[in-house]
Amino acid sequence: MSAFTIFFCTGLLIYWTSRTRILLHGSPAAIEATLESDLLRGRRFLAGLRALVLPAISGMAL
Repeated sequence: MSAFTIFFCTGLLIYWTSRTRILLHGSPAAIEATLESDLLRGRRFLAGLRALVLPAISGMAL
């Protein structure tokens, strides 16, 4: 395994366990804030993806 793969998997594991801990043992306010930030992050990701993909699809259609 490359060093990048090990680093990436370790970071992903730390992120996943911290999110799981908040969702399982956090206060209702912490859980709500976590879910709202995830939703916002997902919306930003989709908006960015749409901004990249739609012009490419339009260019192919021409």
